[in-house]
Amino acid sequence: MLACLIDFLKLQVREDRSENFRLSLQMGKVFSSPSSKDYDDSNGSSGVLLGCNRWCCGCWVGVLCLFRRNEEENQIPWAEPSPNPIFGHMLTMKKHADKPGGVFAFIKEALKNTEDNLARLKIPGREPMVLCGNADILLEIMKNQKDSFGKNPLEVTPVFGVLREFVPNGLFTANDDDPYWSIAHRILSKPFSAGSVKNFLPIINEQGNLMVSQLIKNVGYGNGFELSTWTTKMAFESIAVCGFSKSFESLERSEPHEFVEAMEGTLRTTRKKANTPPSLLKLTNDGRKVMSMFTSSVDKMNSIVARVIEDRISGLSKTLDPENPDFLDIMLNERDTVTKRKLTKDVIRQELITFLVAGHDSTSSAIANVLHFLFLHPDKGAKVYEEILKVVGPQGNDVEWQHLVKMKYLSACMNESLRLRPPAPGFVRIAQEDVTLLKYKVKKGTPFLVNLGRVHEDEKFWGADALQYRPERWIDEPRPSNPCSFLPFATGERGCIGKQFSLIEQKVAVVKLLQHFYLRIQDSDFKMHDQLFLKPVGLETFIYPRTQNDVPSKRPDEVNGTSSANLKFVLEGNVNHGNSMHVVYGSNGGSTQKNRKRICGTSHRLWFQSHFFES
Repeated sequence: MLACLIDFLKLQVREDRSENFRLSLQMGKVFSSPSSKDYDDSNGSSGVLLGCNRWCCGCWVGVLCLFRRNEEENQIPWAEPSPNPIFGHMLTMKKHADKPGGVFAFIKEALKNTEDNLARLKIPGREPMVLCGNADILLEIMKNQKDSFGKNPLEVTPVFGVLREFVPNGLFTANDDDPYWSIAHRILSKPFSAGSVKNFLPIINEQGNLMVSQLIKNVGYGNGFELSTWTTKMAFESIAVCGFSKSFESLERSEPHEFVEAMEGTLRTTRKKANTPPSLLKLTNDGRKVMSMFTSSVDKMNSIVARVIEDRISGLSKTLDPENPDFLDIMLNERDTVTKRKLTKDVIRQELITFLVAGHDSTSSAIANVLHFLFLHPDKGAKVYEEILKVVGPQGNDVEWQHLVKMKYLSACMNESLRLRPPAPGFVRIAQEDVTLLKYKVKKGTPFLVNLGRVHEDEKFWGADALQYRPERWIDEPRPSNPCSFLPFATGERGCIGKQFSLIEQKVAVVKLLQHFYLRIQDSDFKMHDQLFLKPVGLETFIYPRTQNDVPSKRPDEVNGTSSANLKFVLEGNVNHGNSMHVVYGSNGGSTQKNRKRICGTSHRLWFQSHFFES
């Protein structure tokens, strides 16, 4: 009975500390007061002993309540709304899962309402998770990654708990003490470095050119398409061809490859599994469907990638350039410099899946985001296009290695986009020992979920216009004093190993699209979709051809005298009419060549399939 009463008092103090604590101070009196029912006046010694026992019990209860009160006062406050006694915050998270921004939008808003940009999240069956949007605390975490904070054990977090079901040894999902993480990290650090990624630039250019040609062929000028669908295709093909010299023909296909379908199914069900209490997954029809789809999608991915590895081992496939081996060749053949061990086929399979899933999804979202921002700010889009013409040149020119560092304004636009819409909206670190942060005590094993959306918008570091898209802050102003105020790729050993690869992909994709097209984006249905990474959806995009004579600062309906009314007529009445135009020209001094280019631009704008013949 005493144990039950103590547990009850603990619960009550947790629910209402002040009132029940005052009550607990009186418990000595309550317990020591004799009752006629169980106190015999005829036996004085027994009565005194019983009274003393009761008084001691009351004092112990009071001490326990005092301890609980002090413990609660040193705890980080719960995220609002307060957790459900049974399901914690899971029901709130599930309610926000399908809303714009998903669970991370809920976390970001919850942190805004706290004093220190810290809050706790309660998940049934797990230790409470600390939500962090405080760059100063984040700096302490990142400075002490090896000793006080790390990624071990990642199973304590819902999303990583699901991811580790199929890629437990991957660079992104392995625990710090996993020996294969260290081996893979050492083997792959060099090929993912900026100098080595240079070898893959021709392949990325090729995928950018293919995206442009397939947009013209399969979408056509003036027709709408989902922007993130096509940026996803290019990013996925780039990592596939660079990773293991295999194309899934995503850019040419109207229907996705079976691996892409399996990957999308895995991502959808991973988030659903993470946001649903395990009991509901097992007991409800919807939960069982999610588990079944997750299993079948993972099995399909595993079988396809395992076949890719076996084909390479047997000699049925080869790297495209023997002098610059792809990631698969490197993982199969290289030995770790420390342990002298190679990676197993199972670990290689996990790493390839990690590259394909994490590498393409985050990069494609970053490309779509920066293009959307440039459309919303046409003056900045015009500056980017002028820089592209100056550094790279017009369409037909590929991005070369020396061009990348020269496109400083494009880099600034990309950084500002990553600041305001980080595709990886957060990352996890786990307390490896008891620590004190500010006035709060944090126990060993407590997971920290860093919300980059909140960190990147802190006015303390980014000023009063922190919510505004202003790329100039990356050129004209000193960087914030706290390096953790901008961490779209995390940092340290457990930061994103593919950072340089992703940034190069982003630049090439933006250059290729803006070299060839004006973009008009209809974003009335725009939202950020939470599917492991934050993906922009609802960006219906229309392309219009550029010509050499185009004025960079103009929009499509202002170029070459085309009025809005004329453009509307062309769009509604003559889209893809299928007529051909054949132009024969000859030139000695170059004037006819200029006319040919002018006619080319006008005919494309009117959806003619133009063919030119030089006599």
